[in-house]
Amino acid sequence: IKRVIQEGLEGARPLDLSLAGMGVFPNPRSPRVIWVGIAGERDRLCQVQERLEQGMEQIGFPREARSFSPHVTLGRMRSGRGSPALMDLVGRMAHQEFGTMRAESIELMRSQLHPAGAIYSIIEKFPLTASPKER
Repeated sequence: IKRVIQEGLEGARPLDLSLAGMGVFPNPRSPRVIWVGIAGERDRLCQVQERLEQGMEQIGFPREARSFSPHVTLGRMRSGRGSPALMDLVGRMAHQEFGTMRAESIELMRSQLHPAGAIYSIIEKFPLTASPKER
């Protein structure tokens, strides 16, 4: 996996992204995930994701059935309690701009599930650094 990520990121430079819009997955009638969308150099981000997906497929990982939807997960809902208020907030924030960020690395993460919630840790960090001719 580390080799595939390294090869997939060859020549990739940092990404200037913006956070804008709020929504839910899978749909407003049954919100389970609250997210903020990613804009800015989204096309380049999708190209990096596609290269990594192809590489992972070559080593035996099946392709994700859902299409890639760049976002930042804000939280998850365990029940429908509070969803009318949540959907009101999401509706008001649907076109809100939240700021910008520069993605300078991709991190391979470990997710350990526990009854109290997931614990995330970084396995390895892969810097986004373009080759000299692309800088």
